[in-house]
Amino acid sequence: MYDRHILKSFNNACLSREMNTKSTWRKTGMFS
Repeated sequence: MYDRHILKSFNNACLSREMNTKSTWRKTGMFS
């Protein structure tokens, strides 16, 4: 249960970073 919580938090962090990166690229016009 504790490991699962860590894994979920890690996955959420990766997903958030990926979405932030995509929106940053979209704003700068480097990623469409």
